[in-house]
Amino acid sequence: MAEQIELRVERREIVRKHLNELRRSGMIPANVYGRAMESIPVQIDRGSFRSVVASAGPTTLINLQLDGPDDPQTVLIRNIQWDRLRGQPLHVDFLVVRPDDRVRAAVPLALRGQAPAAGARDVMLLQPIKEVHLAGSPADLPTAIEVDVSSLTEVDQVIYARDLRLPTSVTLLDKPDEVIVKVQRVGKLVPEEVVEGKIEEAEGAPAATSEETSEAQ
Repeated sequence: MAEQIELRVERREIVRKHLNELRRSGMIPANVYGRAMESIPVQIDRGSFRSVVASAGPTTLINLQLDGPDDPQTVLIRNIQWDRLRGQPLHVDFLVVRPDDRVRAAVPLALRGQAPAAGARDVMLLQPIKEVHLAGSPADLPTAIEVDVSSLTEVDQVIYARDLRLPTSVTLLDKPDEVIVKVQRVGKLVPEEVVEGKIEEAEGAPAATSEETSEAQ
């Protein structure tokens, strides 16, 4: 069951070329949109939003409190534009959702437990993807999916997307045979004494050397 948190916003009158002035005042421009409704321009206190986004994931339900006569709206954060140089949010899009809606979301994966096979020095766990794409009602989408790796006891064992434990009302949108985790041998290790010998032979030799800012809208 998705968690729900609260966030207060204000209707916004400032648009387009004056948005940077709004941002300098400590506010973030945003829009609230949804099915069968006009987009509502709003603004959010930057500090309040950063507190929310620190704990909110792509499936976290937010009880959006609008100033004025508007009723609270249940929303998901659909997009955040960032100024990556300053680490500040530039704009936010909120999607209004209803209990009977079916929405899509990218949900992060979290590995849990210890894989016995990964205890060997030349074996490691590979995790090719960090999230999966799901569809379901807003209240049923998980905030994260735990992947138990304690059953991985041998090299080349794999956990596929089809092996994930999902709520019955939630649909996996990715390919079922997508590899989530694999036990992989990384190659035969070179004995330590050989490595030390190579280092000694190389003494005195020259060492080898090697050599997005989002736009406001």
